[in-house]
Amino acid sequence: MWKIIYTKQAQKDAKKLSRAGFRKKAEDLLEIFGIHKKVTLK
Repeated sequence: MWKIIYTKQAQKDAKKLSRAGFRKKAEDLLEIFGIHKKVTLK
């Protein structure tokens, strides 16, 4: 079982991904890893 821990830098990077238009692609990757339902990009 994997435990995902998000650092402050990861949260900043998620915002940058979203602003750059990569939100859908990032969410697709999270879904591949099986954690899509637990995490949402803001």
